Amino acid sequence: GKDLDTAIYKKPESGPLSIGFDGFDGDEQGDKRFHGGAYKAVYSYDLRHYDYWKNELTEVPVVGAFGENITTEGLDESQLCLGDEVRVGSALLQVNQPRFPCSRLAFRFGTNDIIKQFLKSERYGVYYRVLEPGEVSVDSKIAIEKKHRKAIPLNTIAKAKLDAKDLQAKGFALEFEDLDPVWKKRFQS
Repeated sequence: GKDLDTAIYKKPESGPLSIGFDGFDGDEQGDKRFHGGAYKAVYSYDLRHYDYWKNELTEVPVVGAFGENITTEGLDESQLCLGDEVRVGSALLQVNQPRFPCSRLAFRFGTNDIIKQFLKSERYGVYYRVLEPGEVSVDSKIAIEKKHRKAIPLNTIAKAKLDAKDLQAKGFALEFEDLDPVWKKRFQS
């Protein structure tokens, strides 16, 4: 019965669309305290994850259902490492963190269970920081342009956030000079 500001409802666009340092031009976030900004400028989710969710949810999700800006095919958090640089169209993005969902995802799917399911699935999706603004369209190529020298898998970072005892992964993450200050503070504490 309350009003809720959310921008989780995404729909496919053919483009071309511009990506600036704060994300896609015209994209919105419902609560900028927790969404968007330089460290969460672009969110991608892999198409293969949708096959998994078709078997787990009563509502068959459509592309964009997880609020992603980019739906990839074959490039997900299991292959990407913290700090990897990915070229999408003419934009250059840097892998910055996995996604940890908030109440907006529960609102989108109409159940609080989706948050636990999402974390348990280890299909987090990828948040990027924009290094070079550019343009993308539905047929833009996406490829890893440069692997980070530390090669810390994004899934390892996600598990470190969930497991307070995983000090080694937290230590690796803290060595990443471009780590989101929110994550840095949490890992340092």
